[in-house]
Amino acid sequence: TEPTLKSTDKNVYFISWNASSDAVKYNVYKAVENDSYYTFVGTTNETKFVYRTEEIEKNKRMTYRICAVNASGEESCGVLAYSNPI
Repeated sequence: TEPTLKSTDKNVYFISWNASSDAVKYNVYKAVENDSYYTFVGTTNETKFVYRTEEIEKNKRMTYRICAVNASGEESCGVLAYSNPI
């Protein structure tokens, strides 16, 4: 299931997703514009994450990748959320 991405202003994003049955935490990554490289932005134990974009990211397309991490530390990635500039 695709994650939900909401924004209350142009640079704060609330991302939520469905839980993975074996996940003990989730890592969140971002890519700017058409970059294929994802940068780590944080970890959460919940199925939601708040991200404030940096000044240089304003008005740019962002892609967020959610990766479930199991008790062995293995990541399972592939869930994406997109934000397009307004």
